[in-house]
Amino acid sequence: MNKIRQITQEEIDGIVESPCGLSPLLRILPPYELDEIKASLKDLNLRNLNLNWTDLSRCDLRGADLSGCTIGPYTFFDAAIFDENTKMPDYPMACPKEGAFTGYKKALVMDKDGFHDAIVMLYIPECALRSSATGRKCRCDKAKVLEIRREDTAERYEIALSARDKNCIYETRFYVGDDDFDTCRWHECSTGIHFYMTEKEAREHLL
Repeated sequence: MNKIRQITQEEIDGIVESPCGLSPLLRILPPYELDEIKASLKDLNLRNLNLNWTDLSRCDLRGADLSGCTIGPYTFFDAAIFDENTKMPDYPMACPKEGAFTGYKKALVMDKDGFHDAIVMLYIPECALRSSATGRKCRCDKAKVLEIRREDTAERYEIALSARDKNCIYETRFYVGDDDFDTCRWHECSTGIHFYMTEKEAREHLL
């Protein structure tokens, strides 16, 4: 197990804004390590820092103050550790916070010729938990399958399979759910039903 890099407040206070617009944290964060906490920023004051293009995945952010920080689609927090004392910047969600709406996801359909990319239209009910992090990809804990169409021919199908979990089946007119939904909105690639708000975004998603 790698030793966790402990970032100090002195390091944070001493960093200088990059003239090219990149986050100054890039100079002191260690590289991403799969399945390991890569750095601790616990209880640090990060207020108003530019965090664009910063991968804070698998960082310990408990008690850290990120209020006022600049974040964007290339700021990542996957598997980061938060607690009730972590202060995050105000950042809009890609999906509605309340009410029912329609979403789209890419999945797979199968016929005698093999697997094909498909677009699944989902109805996300008012009672569904939903979230998005800094990008356009969203997650929810339940959705009803409205329609499944093969991407290249628009042919309708009754059943589609998740590209990540072949045991996850999407069937027209039925609900699909995830009882292990991660309620931390900043964990973009965590558990839940992943979707986009537009069909165009779903089509552009690479399986």
